[in-house]
Amino acid sequence: MVDRTDGFWAFSRSIVFLIAIVNLLPLLVLFAFNWDMTDLLMVYWLEGGVAVGVGFVKTGPARLVTLPLPDSRRELTMQVKRGSITVCGFPFYARNGPLLGFLLVGLGVWLVTGLLAFYRSASPFSYSPTTLLSVVTVASFLCLLHLITARPYFDERRYRWTTPTATVGPPLAYVFGIASLVIMMADLTDHPLNLSWLTSFPVAIGIGKTILELLTRCRNRARFEKIGAHSDTFSFERSFRQQMSPKQLTAELPSVSRPKTWPQLTVCPRRLGSIVASTFVGLRQHAFGTWFGFLFVCATATVILGGSWSFALILGSIALGGLIVCGLAISYPRNATLEYEFYDGQLVCYDRWLQEPQWKLPYAEIEQVSITRSRIGHRLGYSTVSIETSDDMPAKLPYLSDGEEVVARLERTVPIEVQ
Repeated sequence: MVDRTDGFWAFSRSIVFLIAIVNLLPLLVLFAFNWDMTDLLMVYWLEGGVAVGVGFVKTGPARLVTLPLPDSRRELTMQVKRGSITVCGFPFYARNGPLLGFLLVGLGVWLVTGLLAFYRSASPFSYSPTTLLSVVTVASFLCLLHLITARPYFDERRYRWTTPTATVGPPLAYVFGIASLVIMMADLTDHPLNLSWLTSFPVAIGIGKTILELLTRCRNRARFEKIGAHSDTFSFERSFRQQMSPKQLTAELPSVSRPKTWPQLTVCPRRLGSIVASTFVGLRQHAFGTWFGFLFVCATATVILGGSWSFALILGSIALGGLIVCGLAISYPRNATLEYEFYDGQLVCYDRWLQEPQWKLPYAEIEQVSITRSRIGHRLGYSTVSIETSDDMPAKLPYLSDGEEVVARLERTVPIEVQ
């Protein structure tokens, strides 16, 4: 099991008490300063921005991965890449990048929510000095709580036994919750919240938020279990007890050793191949492919129905550009920074940017090698080398400009079947 803070609360009782009091503070000053619904939403909106920022900082160094892993040992995506970069003395793991991207999406939702909430108001900038000061003060206290509760996370190095999913969930839930409130309460903005039926809305929101803060952010919820270091994370199978348990299984990615001698041959993927193939990579992703495909269908329908060609071109450009950008965000960091190093007895995949070996393959485990080249690859001069192994952990070396040399090298080193 993982080390974790003992007791019901994840923080000291004084911090939990402070969180409860500060979260009730908006209700205490609600009527004293004649707030309307826009003022209340402004407070929670400002807090949401800080929550996303703190979540971003806490997610980067989260070390554990959730089982089962999505890939084979030698066909890795970003979610299981080894290696990190150091920021202010803390490691930010590259495999947490996709979830950090979700937080950036949450930040975009946060910005759009602010526009919807405060530009819908009849007079968004007509704050009196007293009301503006009260809103900023209450929001500052709520934002400060996120910084206070983040300190034990780093001081006690809790990031060493947590998953990025656990740190991403609360800020995203908070931001989308605020967005939902803005949509539902938009028609109540600019209404002073005097003692009437309207007061039930902010009171319910304030009390409900306080309860959720205590149950989600403050409660010590042991919902994951770390498997032993001796287990193979890429071929781990749950026992019957673990299958029936609601706890998530987590693990640390074991490091990969690398010979200290110079490699006899080093081969790097072509960056141009990763860039050109990015559109097809984006199409294969369900979320991106569906969304941008829908935009492309709308552009085509606009032309067929005799609509504006300029509007159709804009939609088509957004669809194509979005697929390329999303595909690049997936394929480029996955492949372009790799190099394949051939040593006396093994092949090592090494990431130059992260300066960390990703996997290794002893030559004795190679059974079959094949080389394929697509039409685009034929024109751009790159190919893909696929290696079948005896341990059922195949390897794929994409976008190689000298794939024939790699196959010839393996053929000279060990007796294999070449296709």
